[in-house]
Amino acid sequence: DEEDGKEVQKIAIETSILELTLDSVGFMSMTLSSDGQSIQQATISARSSTLWYWIRIFGAIAFFGGFMAKSYLGERNRELCAQKVLAYYKRVAPNTINDGDEHHAHYTCYKYKGKVDKLYKKLEKKYGIEVKEVHEWEDEVEDEVPEEEQEENLDEKEEL
Repeated sequence: DEEDGKEVQKIAIETSILELTLDSVGFMSMTLSSDGQSIQQATISARSSTLWYWIRIFGAIAFFGGFMAKSYLGERNRELCAQKVLAYYKRVAPNTINDGDEHHAHYTCYKYKGKVDKLYKKLEKKYGIEVKEVHEWEDEVEDEVPEEEQEENLDEKEEL
């Protein structure tokens, strides 16, 4: 690394602790303790500890981020299921207690979490109509909208 045109050299030293103690009668003692690493070993150890620091940071982010992503995706899937169930009830059983009841739809999807195929099969068995995606029901509604009747030209019929 260079800083302001000068080379910067990292230097590692061994870890040493100087401990001075004074007892109640005024006797002073000194203790020097060291981990016994050479400068080269201390350099390798410092680099290794920095590497492991960043590995732990990345691991924590991946661990907790995984839970956050799982929670987000679970909530999103439950919301899509509720919309699908609401659209189904709106087409199959209009003007019933289940038509438009978001709380019931969310509870049903929560109850069948991980088993939504079983839920859809039960609904199909009960009502005899296939469960479709929300956008498929909307397409069907657009097809069912009656078009305005075209006026017949009575004059043309008279000419024939």
